[in-house]
Amino acid sequence: MTRILAIFALLAAAVVQPSPAIAQKGSISALPGKQGPAGPKGDKGDTGAPSTVPGPAGPTGPIGPVGPQGTQGPAGPIGPQGVAGPKGNDGATGATGGAGPAGPAGPTGLTGATGPQGPIGLTGGTGPAGPTGSVGPQGTKGDTGMAGGTGPQGATGPAGATGSIGPQGPAGFGTVTPSTPTRVVGTAFQPSATKATLVLYTVKTTVTNPLLVGTSTASITLLSDAAANPTTVRGIAAAESGVGVTVTVALTTSNTAVLAYLVPAGHYVKLTTAVTGTGSVTIVNQVELTLG
Repeated sequence: MTRILAIFALLAAAVVQPSPAIAQKGSISALPGKQGPAGPKGDKGDTGAPSTVPGPAGPTGPIGPVGPQGTQGPAGPIGPQGVAGPKGNDGATGATGGAGPAGPAGPTGLTGATGPQGPIGLTGGTGPAGPTGSVGPQGTKGDTGMAGGTGPQGATGPAGATGSIGPQGPAGFGTVTPSTPTRVVGTAFQPSATKATLVLYTVKTTVTNPLLVGTSTASITLLSDAAANPTTVRGIAAAESGVGVTVTVALTTSNTAVLAYLVPAGHYVKLTTAVTGTGSVTIVNQVELTLG
């Protein structure tokens, strides 16, 4: 811009000053001549060096529009609690509430002591007899009274007629056939399939008291019924010995007994034993009597 202004100043000076040829021919006119036509535009000058002196500040531009509202920042820390204000005046007393429900009844108090008996009053005079009342209705029948005692025995009556003769009873055992078989303990057997048999077994049960505290037992049981392995008990022989303290002398106890039973025809017999401690059982004798 400064260079352009300098060019305009040079052009103006050339127009105002007269050339030497014109000055020689006549005097200088006091009136300026007409402005000549503008000369051609000169070449663009070289760019000047940047000025080191800043130009004057331009006027302040108008205030721009208000920008959008920014997001709310995080809440600041809670401030310290303020001092408590003065206590307010007491409020007016409220109305009295209604009566509450009645509580449960308390326990009954103790009975007071009996007061002293008053004096006996005077006996009143006998009043006049009232009229006879009418007969009331018949009462209900009373309970049956107790039975009376047994009366004396009456006289013996005359003998009755002789009764008729009853039927003849069954025939008795015609014959008895004894035998001495050897029966094994624990094995069932059938004395006779067709005849009743009286069995007689002499047995001995023996026990010796233990030297230490304890009990010894021995027993033999006769079982008999229609089953091939009978379970019905018909007789038992047993012995037992025991001590409650430790002893040094052993005492032996033995019992001899006879197991007898009439076995019906076709039934079975079985002898079983049970012993504990020092007990033992022995069959001393066996006799079976077949009847009929």
